[in-house]
Amino acid sequence: MVFARDRRRWWAAIPGCTLLGLSLAALLGSGADAWSGLAFLGAIGVGFARVYLADREQWWALLPAGALLTVGTLSALPQRGRGGTLFLGLAATFAVVALAPTPRGRPGWAWVPSAGLAALGVLVLAGVGNPGRFVGPAALIVVGLVILAGQLARRRP
Repeated sequence: MVFARDRRRWWAAIPGCTLLGLSLAALLGSGADAWSGLAFLGAIGVGFARVYLADREQWWALLPAGALLTVGTLSALPQRGRGGTLFLGLAATFAVVALAPTPRGRPGWAWVPSAGLAALGVLVLAGVGNPGRFVGPAALIVVGLVILAGQLARRRP
């Protein structure tokens, strides 16, 4: 009610949606564990999304919104495929942050974690046994190339 009456009290959307999700999960009952998890976590995520929609200055709220909606969705999926879906859902969250209009412009930095998480998601869904064994060496190569490019750029007259 507080948020419905005064949008400046954006914080009230979070506990309000949390209680709504808890009620919905209880109504679904223990027989629908997968859907009750989605109802509860998804409702909390919607609460955070409402914070951003009420005040674009609060762009940070998109991160927990996307993470909670992703984890809630995972609870409704079969065990197989959850890992890749987790990474792709988080990648989509950061992509939304990168595209989200804010008073200071779009936060372009969010494309970096989005790309990394998307790559991990594709590797996991493709069945690569241990994508971590590729990520470490690839990260070191990328960091080395960035340092090298920075040094070469400084030497040019």
